[in-house]
Amino acid sequence: MKFFKSFCSAPAKTGLLIAIVTASASCSLKEDRDGCPCHLIIGLEQAVGNGNAGIFIFQDGDKTLTDNVEPSEYPEGYCSDVRRAPATITVIQGLSEGIVNGEEFIIRDGNDADQMFLHNETLQCGSETVRTSADLHKNWSTLEICLITEEDSLDIDINGGICGIDLRTGKPIKGAFRCKARLLDSNFAVYSVNLPRQNNSEDEIYISVKKESRELYAGDISKAIADAGFDWSKPDLDDIRLRLDYVSATFSIEIAGWDNGTDSDRVI
Repeated sequence: MKFFKSFCSAPAKTGLLIAIVTASASCSLKEDRDGCPCHLIIGLEQAVGNGNAGIFIFQDGDKTLTDNVEPSEYPEGYCSDVRRAPATITVIQGLSEGIVNGEEFIIRDGNDADQMFLHNETLQCGSETVRTSADLHKNWSTLEICLITEEDSLDIDINGGICGIDLRTGKPIKGAFRCKARLLDSNFAVYSVNLPRQNNSEDEIYISVKKESRELYAGDISKAIADAGFDWSKPDLDDIRLRLDYVSATFSIEIAGWDNGTDSDRVI
């Protein structure tokens, strides 16, 4: 498959207009311009100061470009030549331990989700120049687990059925998700784990609390999370606080609002 070479994927050194005119010189105004590339420009201003950004461009279902850039080096936008056809772009920031495998981003077995911000959209690239800006959104939820217990040296295993995202669509993909929660505060038995975006409230999130080989509590908390008002379809995912008293087999779920700071609480 023929791919157009990007004319301005390196940091901009001259005015964007001059660069576009120069790059378009090979296409005469007198000839059929349908075969000329579209100059796709992706603004990365929202990503500046938050680490590198991964950029993926798809056309006709195939990945035509993969790049990893420092947003501050592209003040006028990241530029790539694409065919004059619809193009889907995905911009992700916050990649740490996960793996890009073909057209998928996969969470490593034994790890929790990366704290990923995501932008995904499809553009009609039928003109000479198309511009967009990466509108990045929080694509993980931190589950904070507070145990009401006098036990120490506990292990908390988290299992689920979502293991990453489809880079073409930005949607969650099914697969085994297994990790252990991290101990945040030993004085108050507070643990934490980052969950990936789920497809819906029916995706299982199974928690198991053990002391050595003895299981103290086990159960699927996905329904309780949904009953507390958590919405997996929100652009920016909220965080979740779980307070668990496994002696009485009760727990409460609190939703920590990402954008407005509002909380809801429900005891199960």
